Amino acid sequence: MASSSSFVNLLASQGSVDLDSAETPLFSTQSPQESSVKERRKWSVKEDLILIVWEMKSIED
Repeated sequence: MASSSSFVNLLASQGSVDLDSAETPLFSTQSPQESSVKERRKWSVKEDLILIVWEMKSIED
């Protein structure tokens, strides 16, 4: 019986989550400012061509 009261106490100590909210709930170790998603780099046409030529040359070798 002690384990069920411990479980109830654990549940009672947790913060509430609004299930109708559009925002994703954060873990306790996360902050709203943190973001692990980095913006993708935009390659120029010149950089694309250099990469393509380099790749084609490496395939021929």
